[in-house]
Amino acid sequence: MSSTERGGAIEAEMVLDRWRSTAIGALRREGSTTINQYWILLMLDRPDPVPLSAVVETLELNYTTVAEGVARMAADGTVAKAESEDDRRATMVALTPEGRALLGRLDHALVQVAKRALAPLSGQLRIQAMALLYSACVRLNKNRTVGHLARGDSAFLIICQQVASNFATICKQNLVTAQQGHLLLAAASSDEPISAKEARRLLAFDAPTLSRTLARSESAGLVTRATGATKRERQITVTSLGLQCASLIAEGTEEMLRQLFGDDYGTETYRQTIAALRRSLHDDLAARQR
Repeated sequence: MSSTERGGAIEAEMVLDRWRSTAIGALRREGSTTINQYWILLMLDRPDPVPLSAVVETLELNYTTVAEGVARMAADGTVAKAESEDDRRATMVALTPEGRALLGRLDHALVQVAKRALAPLSGQLRIQAMALLYSACVRLNKNRTVGHLARGDSAFLIICQQVASNFATICKQNLVTAQQGHLLLAAASSDEPISAKEARRLLAFDAPTLSRTLARSESAGLVTRATGATKRERQITVTSLGLQCASLIAEGTEEMLRQLFGDDYGTETYRQTIAALRRSLHDDLAARQR
């Protein structure tokens, strides 16, 4: 893999991961809802109750995750549970009026996130970008991409979530967290040490997250820190072990994106879509910091 390809893969992963974080933040602010709870609510958006087992199968989540999510939402009054009339061992779940109102607010919040993310795209390019994202969803062969679960701009959210999840798995295989993986890739992309301030800008980390990630990475021998031009400025340098780890993560990330986007990977539409998402991400972060 060339350095250009590797750099492009790193950038695409970071941009999609950060938009996922933005979407998750919107869910939390609107209803203290997790992304998996959102999928459950969306699955239940139909006239009749749905077996809990069908929710598990369609969303392809483990039973415990779904059961715990349903239990929390039942306690909040947004989901109702009942025994099946045909099989008392089966649990039926449905949205309450409060749940439908919450789903409406969550949908609106996520649509606003998607609009901000896709704002630089217009006309034919926007149509091509949405087709690219939907094709990647279909390629995943996820049950949730069938019917109304892939309505509107949710294909964008599905891809952001999938990329972030896959990246976390790649990092775990290399014995680091996703935050450490992002830090290593950012620091390894420069021939010179980078400042903590620059790392925060590149990664959109808040100060506590960067501090924890740096401390953990330094303890693992992946990076070193030194005083910069001023006593308050810290310079981050990747060690040889960190470089090896960053290289493996970068190669895994590039291969993951190739599989996800198939023949669309690296095309002009793909590059323009990622570039647009990068621009809108920077604009969004700048607007929130003002």
